Amino acid sequence: GAYAGKSGDASFVEEMLPVLRHIVFHYRRGSGYERSGRFHKIYMDEDGLIVNPAQATWMDAVADGGPVTPRHGKAVEINALWYANLRFMASVDAQGASGYAALADKVQASFNVKFWNGAFEEDPEAAPLLDVIEGDPHAGALRPNMLFAVSHGGDLLPFDRQLAVVGAAAKYLMTPYGPRTLAPMDSHYKAFYNTYAPMAEKDAAYHQG
Repeated sequence: GAYAGKSGDASFVEEMLPVLRHIVFHYRRGSGYERSGRFHKIYMDEDGLIVNPAQATWMDAVADGGPVTPRHGKAVEINALWYANLRFMASVDAQGASGYAALADKVQASFNVKFWNGAFEEDPEAAPLLDVIEGDPHAGALRPNMLFAVSHGGDLLPFDRQLAVVGAAAKYLMTPYGPRTLAPMDSHYKAFYNTYAPMAEKDAAYHQG
């Protein structure tokens, strides 16, 4: 979508439409991948949101034989990108525009109901958006993944919620070198990543702060 908007390359968008339709179709119907001898399913739930297995996001580190940040369930950035894709498809695919728009409306409604963290109203240290819902018990971790809802989500969130997300990230995650992967007040936070440490020790740290 960003490329199309900046370049005006309508022929490339037309060329890629069959691929994009194929991707949306399989996310809706269900897809997945093989890992460690098991099939891990990715699919759209009844609320329009995408369900992903553990280690299906960029936070896929393993330590002591298990995932450091499982994030199984419905991950915030996966669903922000899903919404952005549906809106883009509604704008470029005439044959299915109304269907994409209707599904995007459903995703937007579900996202705002389910990902908005009610605890944020009372606790300024809480994440405005939950990192994962309906899965990983550490769902309320304050991580930079929520920024995708602002940077790529377009109108996914109302403006006041966008401000809350960016404000929390600026307050708790930003460093001179970029954002932390986890807020310092989190019980799982690791302040240092020692490049000379064994791999398992490093993997336990670099998505935890």
